[in-house]
Amino acid sequence: MGFIDFWHAVTGHDPQWLYFDSKLVPYAELARVNERDISFVTIRRRGAAILRRLRQLPASDW
Repeated sequence: MGFIDFWHAVTGHDPQWLYFDSKLVPYAELARVNERDISFVTIRRRGAAILRRLRQLPASDW
């Protein structure tokens, strides 16, 4: 919430969107963000299996 409060102080409004690492932000904090009507996306950690799959994709897929 510190960043949101900082953003609000600088710009005069809450951010429209935020992206969070799902491993670092507790649900209680996400609930407070939701109460302020800020849209957010939680991203998951890139595990070894996901990285392995990505490395196997042909360069043309990027």
